[in-house]
Amino acid sequence: MNEDALTKALAAATEAAADSQQRRQRAVGRPAEPGVRDGAVPDDRPGQLGQQAHLGVGDVADPQVPGRMVDEIVERFGRLDVFVYSIGIRPHGTILDLTPEEWQRVMDVNLNGAFYASQAAARAMVKAGHGGSIINVTGSAAAQGKKGRPHVVASKTGLLGYTRALAAELGEYGIRANSIAPVNLQDTSRPQEWYPTPIPTTVNKASPVPLGRHGTTDDIVEVMLFLASDASRYMTGQALNVNGGVYMQ
Repeated sequence: MNEDALTKALAAATEAAADSQQRRQRAVGRPAEPGVRDGAVPDDRPGQLGQQAHLGVGDVADPQVPGRMVDEIVERFGRLDVFVYSIGIRPHGTILDLTPEEWQRVMDVNLNGAFYASQAAARAMVKAGHGGSIINVTGSAAAQGKKGRPHVVASKTGLLGYTRALAAELGEYGIRANSIAPVNLQDTSRPQEWYPTPIPTTVNKASPVPLGRHGTTDDIVEVMLFLASDASRYMTGQALNVNGGVYMQ
């Protein structure tokens, strides 16, 4: 897949997901779990793009759903070159107060869903025999720890390790696996239920961001394009922190 086609596909998927999330929020009057349980009817945007995108709906915590979605992609486009898992929920809860159900739901979406989906993607790539790139989006929780979100920290740390396991096992098939850890993206939806403190629109001298601004989705998409392209052909098992220098490793 050339860079222009990949850019269009990623942009279309991002726009469609954002629109779908807004519809969910309007329908239920509260923040929804992005990309998890979605009753919205897919719009016709993929058709308008000349079949550059395919919009699927389902619960990634269901072991059967990711495999079905991958099958739909392969059937429609003939192959799968790049897989991105950018799904996560971040509810608050303390170690003393979390219920087993709350803990399990975060694990099901943030970690188990990544396993089900990347396994299906890897199987499709191995069967096709042309290699590929798997990109998992983790987050600062995997590097810093977060007070009031032990289940999120555990799931994202697990995803970081799992990505390295993917890299170790799939390298012989020409499949690369890397992760991206964004932080404080200014132009993404931040449900107040999960993020009670809004991100300031400007960065002052006392800010912990050395580059002097908050991140945007463009910053993340461009790194995804790098990891999806042959420019990163000798990179696998790496974690890229796209955070303006908020923390450094």
